[in-house]
Amino acid sequence: MYEEYVNLAISKSTDGGASWNSIFSPASSDSANFIAPFVIAPSNGQILYAGAEKVHKSTNGGTTWSATNGGDALNSVSISCLAVSWTSPDTVIAGTGKRTNPLFELFYTTNGGTSWSKSLSALPNRFPTDLAFDPTDSRIAYATFSGYGSPHVYRSTDAGKSWTNIST
Repeated sequence: MYEEYVNLAISKSTDGGASWNSIFSPASSDSANFIAPFVIAPSNGQILYAGAEKVHKSTNGGTTWSATNGGDALNSVSISCLAVSWTSPDTVIAGTGKRTNPLFELFYTTNGGTSWSKSLSALPNRFPTDLAFDPTDSRIAYATFSGYGSPHVYRSTDAGKSWTNIST
């Protein structure tokens, strides 16, 4: 089992929760949101992604971690949400947003984070709140955004490269 305390302090239990060991906490220079995202790849439970300003990845259940994207942040804003495809642990979408730095963008990777690209579509200048993949097709994903006066639900059919407003 995995659990997270604030600022992406992740722990793991291998005895049903009787004891917990810390397995990840970002460096102080890699700022995480107070409630920061981490996800487990549905198709491979050993692969985890965690989002601070950098997206971190473990391929061995949290024993070791490395920063994706060559160690670079996606846009120097903390990750607010993450999703990993049900069918490919290498297909991931990340949304950025922080109350003190309102640069709200979506990024995607299809190579496990070796490189990330910014989504091409115009999206609302709102906090991305959640991301999800279709369970049978890693090209189809959904994103939701907070706020008022703008659309809130978007769909991608190309693994996060472009998005269409489906709020209606």
